[in-house]
Amino acid sequence: MWAAVVAVRKQQPTQIVIAVPAAAPETCYELKVEVDKIVSVSTPSPFQSVGL
Repeated sequence: MWAAVVAVRKQQPTQIVIAVPAAAPETCYELKVEVDKIVSVSTPSPFQSVGL
């Protein structure tokens, strides 16, 4: 995700919004300082894995 944010930022967008189905709360917190908005349907704590 970090690489995507860096790549998109180089394009000088008006804003950057990240939308994901699930993410660790810590990751959302860290990304908030780099993007304009982050949307996650689920932010379980503790976040262990994504799978079936």
